[in-house]
Amino acid sequence: MKSAFVALITVLVSLSCFSQNSSKAWQRDVRPMYDTTGTCSYFIEEDFDSNFMIAGGSMDGDIIISLMDSLGSVHWSKRFGGSAIESDQVTAIRVVNGLIYVTGYLNNHLTDRDIFVKCFSGNGAELFSFISDGGYSKRDQGNSVEVNAVGLVFVGGIITDSNLDTRGILICLNPTGVVLWQDILTGSATGDNTCNDIWVDSGSVIVAGSLYNTVTGSDGIVRSYDTAGNI
Repeated sequence: MKSAFVALITVLVSLSCFSQNSSKAWQRDVRPMYDTTGTCSYFIEEDFDSNFMIAGGSMDGDIIISLMDSLGSVHWSKRFGGSAIESDQVTAIRVVNGLIYVTGYLNNHLTDRDIFVKCFSGNGAELFSFISDGGYSKRDQGNSVEVNAVGLVFVGGIITDSNLDTRGILICLNPTGVVLWQDILTGSATGDNTCNDIWVDSGSVIVAGSLYNTVTGSDGIVRSYDTAGNI
């Protein structure tokens, strides 16, 4: 968590609802207590009860997630970040079976930029927090998070090795955030290998990304796994 914790919550959201004739139904600016600075990088996801999960960041680099109802009232907010002063980032948020899953990256002193996944209940209680440095302690990040019908959590992203080449990574967590398996996506040469997005159903996981190959360079790929990690 950043030492410059100037606010309990830092969210600046200007959320508008429009009818079919484009007249504005309502707008809310949600500002933090004890802070008047702005924020950036928002994601919005409808939850299980016609509310909205909003994810963003504070000006001092922390991540903010908030639950807002359809009338614009904020029910709760959470703020978190890594130990370093660099800005942290949310890249994806999902609401599945009443639970909220968030991924992205946190900047930490010893391990640089790390993949994270956090799971929250509908009332804002943190249920688990998973962090991975990718094995190289370089610039890693989660790009996508999805959850299947039995609660397995799948995270796709990138890890960066000591030569600053990227590799795609797919991680499977159990419902309490423990790693069950992972797969590294690489081509025939070092370079820009990625895992960008995920689709899941009860028996399979499909990822979209890119593999870097000696002859053809970066090639877009789609790869299918079963839930045990077999291709």
